[in-house]
Amino acid sequence: MSGSADEPRRRQSKRVRSKSGSPGRTALHILDSMSDAVLALNREWRYTYLNRAAAHLTGHSCEEMLGRTPWEFPLAVTGTRFEQACRSAIEGFTVPFEEYDASSGRWFGATAYPSAEGVTVCGRDITGQRPAHEALRKGEERFRRYFELGLIGMAVTSPAKGIIEVNSRICEILGYPRDELLRMTWAELTHPDDLSADVSLFDRVIAGEIDGYSMDKRWIRKDGKIIYGTISVRCLRREDGTVDQFVALLQDVTERRLQDALERARDELERRVVRRTRALTLTNEELEREIVERKRAEEEVRAAHEKITEILESIKEGFSAWDENWRYIYVNERAVQLLGKPREQLIGNHVWDLFPEAVGTESYHKCHQAMVERAALSYESFSPERNRWYEHDVYPTKEGLSIYWRDITERKRVEAALRRSEAYLSEGQRLSHTASGAWNVSTGEVFWSEEMYRIYGFDPRSAKPSYELFFQIVHPEDRPFLEQAFKKVVEERSEYDLDFRIVRPDGAIRFIHSVGHPLFNESGELTEVIGTVMDVTERKNAEGALQKARAELAHVARISTMGELTSSIAHELNQPLGAIAIDAGACLQWIGREIPAMKETRKAVERIAKNAVRAADVIKRVRALVAKNHSQKESFGVNEVIQAVIELTAGELTNNRVTLQTELERDLPPVLGDRVQLQQVLLNLILNGNEAMSALDWPVRELVVRSRSSSSGVVVVSVRDSGPGLGPHGSDLIFDPFFSTKADGLGLGLSISRTIVEAHGGRLWATQNESRGATFHFTVATGA
Repeated sequence: MSGSADEPRRRQSKRVRSKSGSPGRTALHILDSMSDAVLALNREWRYTYLNRAAAHLTGHSCEEMLGRTPWEFPLAVTGTRFEQACRSAIEGFTVPFEEYDASSGRWFGATAYPSAEGVTVCGRDITGQRPAHEALRKGEERFRRYFELGLIGMAVTSPAKGIIEVNSRICEILGYPRDELLRMTWAELTHPDDLSADVSLFDRVIAGEIDGYSMDKRWIRKDGKIIYGTISVRCLRREDGTVDQFVALLQDVTERRLQDALERARDELERRVVRRTRALTLTNEELEREIVERKRAEEEVRAAHEKITEILESIKEGFSAWDENWRYIYVNERAVQLLGKPREQLIGNHVWDLFPEAVGTESYHKCHQAMVERAALSYESFSPERNRWYEHDVYPTKEGLSIYWRDITERKRVEAALRRSEAYLSEGQRLSHTASGAWNVSTGEVFWSEEMYRIYGFDPRSAKPSYELFFQIVHPEDRPFLEQAFKKVVEERSEYDLDFRIVRPDGAIRFIHSVGHPLFNESGELTEVIGTVMDVTERKNAEGALQKARAELAHVARISTMGELTSSIAHELNQPLGAIAIDAGACLQWIGREIPAMKETRKAVERIAKNAVRAADVIKRVRALVAKNHSQKESFGVNEVIQAVIELTAGELTNNRVTLQTELERDLPPVLGDRVQLQQVLLNLILNGNEAMSALDWPVRELVVRSRSSSSGVVVVSVRDSGPGLGPHGSDLIFDPFFSTKADGLGLGLSISRTIVEAHGGRLWATQNESRGATFHFTVATGA
């Protein structure tokens, strides 16, 4: 039966091609000479025409294809862009599309046009054009990813604490605000019918059988709506193998599930319609075979002519044909519109006579080149009159040339916009000294923006970015920790925030601050790490200068404080020096006797040595406190610092009738810091308390210094006085620079003290006593 059905088609094809004198001969030669594929389908999805390029693309001859449907050949079309475009064209729409042929590894660009009979499709191989477009598209996607992350729902959960963290996308999918979602459990959000499967997989992870799972299940939104979602879960285990946390990725696939169901229903309906149509067509062909056969010859000639004309006229781009004498032999309707002259004025007339302004232009030379070399070529041109861009394809034919041109103004605009967008991004990075880059973890490919090349000191024209090239310029001292940080990013799939140094090819050392973020594919696999790099060298230099200025100011404050203690220090020195003078005089008398008193002399010399050491200790403490040294951290006991300061201030406190008490906790853990700077803080607090009490005529003047350890891993030191207290300002202003309650005060002591304490990772604050006076507290981190 099939053989008898194919025989009329073969005879039909032979008749069409044997009608050498038919009116459509010129049009047939034009279409067959084109390297673009041209084919036509009727509304029953049967091929009614294919030129040579289209037949070559399918791998079958025109005789085999005519009268048959696309589904009768191994080239599957169901669900392809080709099928979708043809369906839209049958409904009256012109549809451009691109299709990828996996068997040949080629891309084809085509346009489906509606025609009176069905649809006309014109296509060409665009594989060579894909890289430039793809590069522009990838460039846009790359810098958009830097600012448009979070396209999939993410959550971090714990077996003990429930939901720990969620991103905004998962809140949008489930319809809950973040704070409310953090108080819920997966069981409350999961459809009851899907809960057991989810719990079973969860239990397997807890038992250590698997480390993660993926599944499709239904979710219950806050508004009660049921949605479908794909969830991928991976666990992070502790060293003992127990689960610490879960990381879950959620994607809303509700619309896709519904669309798949609709597609399956539509495909099934179409298959039934095709089968029924095929059966009805075969029956109808049997009934009408005798009538059709008698009229086929003349109908084929007429139909062929109309078909070719219809195909050429349905093309929405300009199409024309010239003979070897440069005369128009055919123009379609679109070409008539673009050329701006009526068809009767064009046909039979010389091209360059009609358009003398084109002589000598690129179009003129390209057309002559194609005519002489008999080779197809393409080029682009801009029309100032129409302010439009056109792409031209010139094909040699037996009669002369065929010219096909299309409007590409919109494509040119998009390409220019992409280039402009990339230029804006590059300029913004240059002005802010902030660069961007990406590292493909699987392939090792590295991307740097133009600013990255400038920061690292490389020429983008000669240097190829790579993981190895980057580590060549990392400062040797920073290289080990940076390699460990990048390894952690890959192993723990975490973000990073790093500061390091580089040594540029010109030898300059630069300080770099870098922030990075990992990207994952739909299956949760780490694919790429993107990040930004900022040159913070100037900021680092400024911070160093600020730190130096603060040290200078602290030194000045110490010198000023020591000036206030001059009388006390003099008293401390006068006592041992006076004792030395008395004992020395006694020694001279005992030695001058007829029988020297050696025993008394020895004791006096021992007292002289002891008082000399005492005087030397006073001088040593003063010199250590006023010395202009660089800040250096060491491990020492807080009680040692307290005792040293008390010895320096003992004379001053005694002169002001202040009673000093200490409540120092024994066996305090050592602290890590600068001994001199912490002495300065404690000295300021003790002298402030002394001055506050000496200004009042109170019989009780008591100063208490305490030290104790805290459960938070710090040592707390407090200085309590019985003075007038904090006053009406409380603790709001006393730590501000240049604020002072003393007429001759600079207002820098407490401000500098707070800066020193905070630099040690601690805190300085003041409280009002219940009875009278104030207490100042500060904390210092332990060296553990």
